[in-house]
Amino acid sequence: QIAESISLSDRYDQLSADTGKEEGTSADIQDLTTLSNEERFKILSDDIRKQRLYLDPNFDRQAVCDHYGLSLALVGATFAQGSDYHSVADFIRDCRLRHACHLLTSTDQRTADIATASGFLRPTTFYHDFKTRYSITPSEYRKQNKAQVL
Repeated sequence: QIAESISLSDRYDQLSADTGKEEGTSADIQDLTTLSNEERFKILSDDIRKQRLYLDPNFDRQAVCDHYGLSLALVGATFAQGSDYHSVADFIRDCRLRHACHLLTSTDQRTADIATASGFLRPTTFYHDFKTRYSITPSEYRKQNKAQVL
C-alpha cells in the first residue's frame, strides 16, 4: 500500500510538472506575495519538486525564503495554512522520504547511501523518520517491495 500510494503521488507530481506552467527559477515565477497560501504552496511545492531542491541536505525553511525571496513568516504560513503539511520541514521530509522509497525499490544501494542521496544529513535521522512515517524500517520496505515484484 505504501509503494502504491507513493507511486500514485509520484505520477500526480509528474503530471502536474508536465502540464503546469514551465516555471524554472524564482525569477520566472510571478509575484508570490499576492497569491493565497494555497496557490503559493502549489507553485512552491511544484518548483521544489521539479528542481529537486530537497536533495540538498541544507535545504530548509530559510533556503526556501532565500531561493524565492520571501519572508520566514510568509513561507511558514504558506506551508502550514496552504497545505496538509504542518511546516516546511514536514514537506521537505516527505519529499526526501518519497525519493528514498524510489531508490530503495529501484537500486541496490546501501541504505546509508540512500539516506545521503535523499538529502538526509545523518542516516540515523533517515531511519527514524522512515520508521515513524511508514511503521517499517527501510530494509523491511525494500524486502516487502521485492517480494511483491517476484
